[in-house]
Amino acid sequence: MPADVIQKQRADLEAHRVTIQTILARRDKFFAHLDKQYFNDPTAINRDYPLDGQAVIALVNCIIAIISDHQIALEDKANFHIAEFYEIAVDNMLRNLEEGRTRNFPGQLEQQVPTAQCPEL
Repeated sequence: MPADVIQKQRADLEAHRVTIQTILARRDKFFAHLDKQYFNDPTAINRDYPLDGQAVIALVNCIIAIISDHQIALEDKANFHIAEFYEIAVDNMLRNLEEGRTRNFPGQLEQQVPTAQCPEL
């Protein structure tokens, strides 16, 4: 892969630095180690390390594009269904996080503000 392409991909990732740092901080402070302040007040993680869903989606799309570029460069083709694999991986990750949260902090997920629901047809 040409050096200029790699540099552009690094710049593309760097544009998401704040989101990456927030995800890592949440992982370190809450999920991996559960710092005392978050144990006593689990909602504090959202205040201290707010995470915008659209920013996460943009980061994931950036990563998918980079991986696809590398796959094309290495194999001269891209997996047509690669996005489905990422969707499955993200679904599994979220399911595992919810399961861990449910086991370690019973009732906490139910305390979240309910989202708007679509009316039944």
